[in-house]
Amino acid sequence: MSVESSIFKLKKAPEKLDKNAEYRKELLTILQSIVKEINGALGEKLLADDGCVSRKGYDFSEEELAEQKEYTEKKEKKFIRKKFNLKDDTPITKELHAKWEREQQERLSELMEMAVMVILHKVLKDDYVVCRANKYDDYHGIDNIIVNKQTGDVLCTFDDVRDDTNAHGIYEWQKELHVEDSRGKSKMVYAFTFEENKLIRKEITNIPKFYLRFDKKQLEDMLKAIDYKNINSANNSELAIYNFIIESLASQINDLKKQGANNQALIKNLDTFESSLPNLRSHGQTK
Repeated sequence: MSVESSIFKLKKAPEKLDKNAEYRKELLTILQSIVKEINGALGEKLLADDGCVSRKGYDFSEEELAEQKEYTEKKEKKFIRKKFNLKDDTPITKELHAKWEREQQERLSELMEMAVMVILHKVLKDDYVVCRANKYDDYHGIDNIIVNKQTGDVLCTFDDVRDDTNAHGIYEWQKELHVEDSRGKSKMVYAFTFEENKLIRKEITNIPKFYLRFDKKQLEDMLKAIDYKNINSANNSELAIYNFIIESLASQINDLKKQGANNQALIKNLDTFESSLPNLRSHGQTK
């Protein structure tokens, strides 16, 4: 049995994932509690109810905000045309956009982002802020972010990838292509750090960017493993998934260093992430 399959093996036999709406409701409910806890500890609203970074509090000009809006709208129109197999010049009606948004809310990648945040928060909440990216950054390939509350280090961003590929390795090709294009780094516009224990909202560049790969079976197991009534601690199944996530990130460090060998800022940040691994691993120990 592979490491991945053994990590995700639960007592219950897997059931067909046909309850996306129910899982989403459960995830949104627990995320609202987590967001309330994070925002309450910070004394200000950093996150929206769904765990994404809120746009409030960022000092962008009207021109910059207009550019962000235009980019987001173009992306969504492209997604909608692809989803419904429409020609490039087909107008996108409000009704079609609303239908697409409803379907987006229950897509597996959306559930994955939320579930990853829930599990990482449960384990890391005392020392780190874990959250989902703002939609604008999400459309630039960032799903989640981990920030050290004490040092202010933005440890990493990562993109949650659902693997539905065949034996020909299409997923690996897509991942490597993306890593090559970005050289393992990301720019996060709606980012934040901490300076002297104070929250600072600002754009941050050269953040190490990793990929989390989950197949449908692993996602099913993850959704079943979560204790949706408890945000204060992680159960053993949640810890096992947490450890899988950390080791998945750790396994990519050397490749990202090779890709970004000429970017000293990225290498420095990768070293920071690597030096944090003992602490991250210690959080995953079974209580």
